[in-house]
Amino acid sequence: MLTFVNINESETFVWGQQNISAWAKNQYVEVKYKGIRLFFHKDSQAVRWDELKRSSEF
Repeated sequence: MLTFVNINESETFVWGQQNISAWAKNQYVEVKYKGIRLFFHKDSQAVRWDELKRSSEF
């Protein structure tokens, strides 16, 4: 499972050439960190959620 994903210019989640937006919207949460939009897997233990909550916008 990926810890984070990237979105393309058209605001869709992509994996290679595949549009995975419908699936990804249920799997990932958007976090704004220092003005950057990041998408992290909701259940990832690799993400330091406590640090993000202190320094970002959920």
